[in-house]
Amino acid sequence: MAHVESEGIFTSEATLSPEFVPETPIHRESQLQLIEDALKPALANKRPDNLFLFGPTGAGKTTCAKFTCKQLSEYKPSVYSTYINCWEFNTRLAVLSQIAGAIGIGFPRRGLAGDEVFSRIIEMTKKNKSTIIVFLDEFDQLCLKKEEGIVYDLTRAGENHGVNIGIVCISNKSNLLDTIDKRILSSFSPLRLEFQKYSPSELKDILRERAKIALRPGSWNEEVIGLCAGHAAKLGGDCRIALRCLWRAARFADRDGIKITEQHIRSAFEEKGEQNENTVALNEVEKKIVELLQANENGNGMQSGKMYELLQKITSERTARNTLNSLAQRNILEIIEVEGKEIGGRGKSRLIKLKQKTTGI
Repeated sequence: MAHVESEGIFTSEATLSPEFVPETPIHRESQLQLIEDALKPALANKRPDNLFLFGPTGAGKTTCAKFTCKQLSEYKPSVYSTYINCWEFNTRLAVLSQIAGAIGIGFPRRGLAGDEVFSRIIEMTKKNKSTIIVFLDEFDQLCLKKEEGIVYDLTRAGENHGVNIGIVCISNKSNLLDTIDKRILSSFSPLRLEFQKYSPSELKDILRERAKIALRPGSWNEEVIGLCAGHAAKLGGDCRIALRCLWRAARFADRDGIKITEQHIRSAFEEKGEQNENTVALNEVEKKIVELLQANENGNGMQSGKMYELLQKITSERTARNTLNSLAQRNILEIIEVEGKEIGGRGKSRLIKLKQKTTGI
């Protein structure tokens, strides 16, 4: 079996991270062009169009957002662009503080109230005759906490304060905007841009480009790329899963001191069970659901009512129900309609179970 150089397999391990932003994202050229066209007025200090990017997990939304944010900052210093993950910053004050930090506003130790932070943002932006572009990823987290009003504040800044602010909201949920207040939606009025899941051939191309940077020549081949891409395609076309699979396999091969083999790929599939292969791309609520099902003592699944009860501290029942349906569609769990008497209740209910571990692609 062929051995690799003593330096190891990796030349740039971070390149296989889902958070890595390539110099030019491939197979998202049309989406990037549409985003560029919508935001282009900002380069002339005019109000850009707002955008709503939506599509399944691992379809390139975040990569395109971060890529565009970086390009704007480098190309036009007078355009302040900032990327904010709303899982981490999910209140009006948190979002405003991130924007303020991005345009160079410092804060006293005592902190500031939201309205004061907003006033300083307006003041600084007018003084510098600049435009702000805000990328709000996982936007549904703001909606969940009833904090989506920040979008109204920002989009009305042009009319109320003479400051141009563009908003790009990002979510997995195509119907998310249907749930927000009509006044906010009317002010936001975004262009909607859908991201479809990657095809198997597109996943191969992405993995191949990353492998050229991340791994030493001769440590991988096309079969390795095909196996990882095929595995991710089976689990919904999620690019993050494909990258994670290749990274794990490379780690195993690096440990063994040989080039990546089919067995390394298979081991990457099975490291924590196939259902967990998908958890690298799960959000907080999805991860909690998987954890609850894994911890279920009898292993026979969990009744939906019990699941909603356990999730009520972090999400609403409606969001929990939608999340369960999404996980079922992605083949991570199964939902079985059962008579209540079969599980100690009444009427009809739903039994939630993790998919059984499999070993094939």
